[in-house]
Order: sequence, then structure tokens, then C-alpha cells
Amino acid sequence: MRSVVLDTISDAVASAAVAVTGGIILAAKGFYWLDSMVALIIGLVIGYQAVKLLKDVIKELREKT
Repeated sequence: MRSVVLDTISDAVASAAVAVTGGIILAAKGFYWLDSMVALIIGLVIGYQAVKLLKDVIKELREKT
């Protein structure tokens, strides 16, 4: 359940970040590097949450054996 919620939240946040970044790039006419920066930050946040979730799953599996 937690992974589904995290996936939904990460999709929503990523979509919002892409929309805001697109607006900034359109308005500033030249901040194209911002797209790569936001993509990197989104990837790091999602990766961090994935590792955290994986650790919790491994912990739960070890407790049941």
C-alpha cells in the first residue's frame, strides 16, 4: 500500500515540477538547464524514497522469519 501511495505522490509532484519548470523556461527564454536540474532532483528524491521503502520491506521480511 505504501509503495502505491508513494508512486502516486511522486507522479503528482513530478508533474507539477515539470509544469512549473516549463513555465519558468518559457517566461525566462533561456533557462534550459533548469529542466535537467529539476529532473535530477526528482530522480534523487524518488531514489531516496525507493531505498527507504526497500529497507523497510527487508526489515519486515526479516522479522517474519
